[in-house]
Amino acid sequence: MAKLTLLIVALFGIGLMLSGCTGGGTTIGSKRDPFLGGTTGISVDFAQGAPPGETFDGGDSPFDVIIILENKGEYDVPASDCRVRIKGILASDFSKSEGDLTKNPPEDVEATSKNSEGDILPGPQVYVEFTGFNHDNPLTGNTPFTLLAEVCYKYENDAQAMLCISEDILDIAQDNRVCTVSESKTIYNSGGPVHVENFKEMPAGEDKVRFYFDVVHSGTGDIYKEATQCNKDSMSDEDRIWVEVESTISGAISCTGLTGGDSKSGYVKLYNAGKMTITCTQEVSTNSDYETPVNIKLRYDYEQTKTKEIIVKHIEDN
Repeated sequence: MAKLTLLIVALFGIGLMLSGCTGGGTTIGSKRDPFLGGTTGISVDFAQGAPPGETFDGGDSPFDVIIILENKGEYDVPASDCRVRIKGILASDFSKSEGDLTKNPPEDVEATSKNSEGDILPGPQVYVEFTGFNHDNPLTGNTPFTLLAEVCYKYENDAQAMLCISEDILDIAQDNRVCTVSESKTIYNSGGPVHVENFKEMPAGEDKVRFYFDVVHSGTGDIYKEATQCNKDSMSDEDRIWVEVESTISGAISCTGLTGGDSKSGYVKLYNAGKMTITCTQEVSTNSDYETPVNIKLRYDYEQTKTKEIIVKHIEDN
């Protein structure tokens, strides 16, 4: 019995040692990723009871509408780059003007972040208040209205992958090298609704490599060209993203699939599939093997919505 007890204690001790070395299998992996990740930018919700589920006509039941914004992604949104609009009702029916239904947040909508230990630091919630709604005119009966909170904001995403550079790029065997040129690469994305996926690298000659990647809409909202305030009047502004590609290598980068910029930046249009492939060629000149990061920045306007039903009850005349 004593031997069995000693064996159990020994196995338990070994388990603790292994757990300490691996960090439980999660900490090491999270430190490797430079970003928090995720597919949400700003989340949108109504505060509880604002609006209430029910109110009354006759002008004696004022209520407020409060929108809660929380930045789940990793880009700080200045208040001036975020617009909140209430739709679904005729403003004058609720004692408001059209201008009363649009506001900027009272403060910047700060990003969620991750510290060096992998701990998540949520961005603070921001409250946008629309006060003093009141249905003055009598209704013929209880009437449901659907309030829609429409939030348009400017956003950015960053992505990073490692390029493999070899002194003999065309060497198919790639023996005893620190990395492999011809393969798919791990791509890391900052939190936000647009991501880079399917990053692949291959030789393109003795002194150049070629890499491909997809720009993908991963969120649930709508994309618009940056700084257009989610303009719905122009179809050319819809699903359009600004892309910039940078590496630490001194050789030139030339990309196809981008318009309106230069050899390594420009706009990409996402069509029905919600993605578009970009191809880039990187010139290199080296006598060694190494890995180096390629960084991709994405900029755009994004629109999120949230709905809530409110019933305006009719007060019977006495």
